[in-house]
Amino acid sequence: MRIISLRITIGMLGPLVFQILLSMLYSSIRYEEINSRLLLLFLLTIFPLVIMHVISPFLLSYYGQFEERLRYLLEMGLDQVLLQDDSFIETRTKMKKSVMLAQEDRMKTAEEIKEVLVPILVKPALDGYKDTFYTRDHNVRAINTLDYYESLALFAIYTIAFFSVNLVITWLLKYSSVNLLVIQLDYIENWTYVTVLSVFFLSGIILSYLLFEYSVNKIEVYLPYAVPNLFYEDPEQNLLRKEQIRSMLTYDLDSLLPRNIQRNRKYIIDDALNQVAVPLLKEEFLIKSRKHLALKLAFDEYSLILAKRMKVRESRGQATALDRLLIGENIGGKIEFDNDTLLGLNMDLMYVRSQIADWKNLSKEQKEMTYIQLYRLIERVIKHISFNLSEDHFEVETSSEVNFFDGLRWLSANGYLNKDGYSTLNHFRYLRNKVIHEPGTEIQVSSSTLIDVIRETNNILQVAQRKYIEEQSKLE
Repeated sequence: MRIISLRITIGMLGPLVFQILLSMLYSSIRYEEINSRLLLLFLLTIFPLVIMHVISPFLLSYYGQFEERLRYLLEMGLDQVLLQDDSFIETRTKMKKSVMLAQEDRMKTAEEIKEVLVPILVKPALDGYKDTFYTRDHNVRAINTLDYYESLALFAIYTIAFFSVNLVITWLLKYSSVNLLVIQLDYIENWTYVTVLSVFFLSGIILSYLLFEYSVNKIEVYLPYAVPNLFYEDPEQNLLRKEQIRSMLTYDLDSLLPRNIQRNRKYIIDDALNQVAVPLLKEEFLIKSRKHLALKLAFDEYSLILAKRMKVRESRGQATALDRLLIGENIGGKIEFDNDTLLGLNMDLMYVRSQIADWKNLSKEQKEMTYIQLYRLIERVIKHISFNLSEDHFEVETSSEVNFFDGLRWLSANGYLNKDGYSTLNHFRYLRNKVIHEPGTEIQVSSSTLIDVIRETNNILQVAQRKYIEEQSKLE
């Protein structure tokens, strides 16, 4: 365990010691002896060191413009969640033009969400950085790397400050002596000394500034590992860590050692693999859990806005069971989505509703992709509903593995979906599959069809909630 952190030894103590040694060197050359008062000056560095230690996160965040950097990272994180392309992979080759138009429309919707959510999240993220500056988990490699670049940035900040003071004092000394209480700096007669020292200090300031810019840009990359509110991780970093884990855990030992040696040295081999793989696995789990937490915090903020919109819809007499499900409520005692998936689902619903409201002005391609986008949302919801209500009926581990058609049949057979509702949703499913699997097929659909699909999904959730209430009343 490090007794004194790297940020103190490099970022703060280093520039201070350098400044004191510079003063002692001047005194030694000038008077050919060590000034004992400089020892007192050395002791007096302890208090400034504490002050520097306390203000360091504030200096870094201010001069590094962390507010803008955090804003950028939050926007990047929201783009990762809201603009994922996975729903369009199978349609890309057959509906390329529609896909591109849909992405443009979705980006507009994503911008609306970011305009609301990012300003709310920036300040807590900045406060989180300052609050956790001295209390981080240094078992994560990325945190140690972040500390290193913070040390370089602090070194640059304090060096610029000290060299700037030295530059001013150098020019003052050309005209008069300067008394610094514990040391007397004498008048410099020779312009050559002034010029040389000025060039030295200016060069130090410029180099320190370049070092600061480099360090701050590197800090930005590692901020998501230290700030709980952030949920963006550089895709290359994520992929590299995952590939390292896969390569270690699937390493072909047969190409390295004979089987008999592997058996005889099993414990040594396992221990070696653990020492290499455990830190990476721990980092992966920690980063993943932090991302879930950050997305939860983000959605908690956004759900307050969604709840207000839901009340407006209720005041108009519009069904809102689907809205309640997508703001994180538990429907029917069993149906509930994880918070880290709700932002994306609300993005889909918000996009579809905005398109339906402007249906007459949409192109054929935009109508096609609105249909496909609603399908993605409804399929996910129906699978989730049927999986959670049926308990062990579907022999799968997650709701995403449920077949959409089987889910509709189960809901119909168990009284959650009437005949007309089943017909509406099944035709919705059938037409989408036909478009995807039969080249040349076009979607001919009205906005009322999409509204009917949303309404029937609402009805399923309302029936589930009603049955749950009836079961609870019987138990009481």
